[in-house]
Amino acid sequence: MRRSEFISDHSQKEVFDNLTQLEVGYLGINDQKGFARPVPLQFVFHDGDIYFHGADEGEKFQVFTNKSKVSFLMIKPLSMMPSYWTTKNYACPATSYYLSGYGRGTGELVDDLNDKAFYLNIIMDKYQPEGGYISIDSNLPMYKKALKETAVFRIKSLKWDIKCKVGQNLILAKRESIMDHLKKRATDLDNETIYWMKLLNN
Repeated sequence: MRRSEFISDHSQKEVFDNLTQLEVGYLGINDQKGFARPVPLQFVFHDGDIYFHGADEGEKFQVFTNKSKVSFLMIKPLSMMPSYWTTKNYACPATSYYLSGYGRGTGELVDDLNDKAFYLNIIMDKYQPEGGYISIDSNLPMYKKALKETAVFRIKSLKWDIKCKVGQNLILAKRESIMDHLKKRATDLDNETIYWMKLLNN
């Protein structure tokens, strides 16, 4: 993982761990016509790799069958800052803050049924932590057909770039003024934005 400007190693890890808990990430592939295509999907990050599931046919399946190079984007939008918080009658300062992680790696398929069951259970743990289902097991008749027909995708050898926009380029007085505005507006997202501004600007 490349160290990003303005972010300490410890803070970068906290940002990355937070991003991997997002519900949706974006797979980047080249489609059959050569266009770059972003694909939104549910995912898990486990032991350094990204995993997700889908159909055992189609464009994604072909890309991963060929062990092609792919990318993956995780982005967490933070608060929108209206221009009038910092200037009068001038539109340009309007902006949004965010956290993002962009990874590049190699796509491949998980073929072993026991491995597929293992990673699908990790996906279930993330998206349905309250349980309410029988754990996926390749030996259970109820799951055998589904495991054979479901593709499990892995992105390995990922190299990550972490980018955060939380006012790092601003002088302290202006950054504190923005945080005061966020405190007054006081949405949940504003409170979270203040947290990241403080953490990543120390």
